[in-house]
Amino acid sequence: MAKKKNKRKKIVKRPPLSPKSYIKKKARKLPVAKCIINDDWKESGMATILVARKMASGNFVIGSYIIDTFCLGLKNTHH
Repeated sequence: MAKKKNKRKKIVKRPPLSPKSYIKKKARKLPVAKCIINDDWKESGMATILVARKMASGNFVIGSYIIDTFCLGLKNTHH
């Protein structure tokens, strides 16, 4: 007689992501809580943008971007 195959899925526990891995893999899916840009970006041609995204824990992931609107585009970024 043939054996029945176990159709139950095995649950694999994965270790929690490091903060750096979390940002790379999950941050873009978090809701944007606040986005700020400097007032004179049109006149100066340089925009400094801060984007804050809220995690389920209540903490925030913040990214900063420096953009040259006249020539180079994105110059620098930090997260």
